[in-house]
Amino acid sequence: MKDSDKRKPVVMVVDDSPAALTVISKILSRYFEVEKASSGREAIDKATELKPDVMLLDATMQCVDGWEVCRRLKKDPSTSNVKIIMHTGYSERKKEEKAFSVGADHYVNKSVKPEELIEKIQSIIDEKEKD
Repeated sequence: MKDSDKRKPVVMVVDDSPAALTVISKILSRYFEVEKASSGREAIDKATELKPDVMLLDATMQCVDGWEVCRRLKKDPSTSNVKIIMHTGYSERKKEEKAFSVGADHYVNKSVKPEELIEKIQSIIDEKEKD
């Protein structure tokens, strides 16, 4: 298979803020195939169907929040291998600890620079490919 035939890794961006969803998706779409979800319920449904390589998950959403989405996806054998980056506006250590306690693989603050986020996602994908 030629490099040009290689599929782009799938990254699902989950955020209930339309502006954040649009901006993040646009940045990531240059490097990855991006799927979007604007609610926790939609994220669970799409992840179950699509099995993205990585999910960038907003922690604080209405109804089903990111903490619960992460917990459910990690408990489900069909989605437990999806690498989840919890994405929040909080910089408190307690929130980072909570992210890991519900099964998140990584944690980033929403103020992360785009190039740092891209590098983090790519390193997660590279690590998954080694396994």
